[in-house]
Amino acid sequence: MIEMITMAAIKEFFSKLYSFCKKYWQLLAGMSIGIILFLISRDMSGMKKTMKKFKESSSEERDRSLEIEREKNTKVDEAINKFEKDIKDAATSLVERDERIKAEKDKEVDDLLQKESDERGAIAEEIQKKIDSI
Repeated sequence: MIEMITMAAIKEFFSKLYSFCKKYWQLLAGMSIGIILFLISRDMSGMKKTMKKFKESSSEERDRSLEIEREKNTKVDEAINKFEKDIKDAATSLVERDERIKAEKDKEVDDLLQKESDERGAIAEEIQKKIDSI
């Protein structure tokens, strides 16, 4: 029973509050705007200091981020240069190896032709020896 009376009292209070707000809404809006403006403008120096610190920390963060990016780019460039150098070295060693193999082949062909001119059938014997060793 008491709960119903309490609920009725609360309902009556809110209905009177609603009718007051409905009747004097301009007064309430003006007071609200005034309070908001007061809160915003009362301590702008503190807000300015806070914004300045935020900008400084943001600038420091941005500068550090740019420095890290530059370091990464430098490392990538160094890796690319090392890769290119390794590729050139490998190509050079491949060319040198091919030249050396060609020289050995030419020497062996000359030796075989020399043996063949000295003794007929020497090439066939050499070929047979190679086949047997395999």
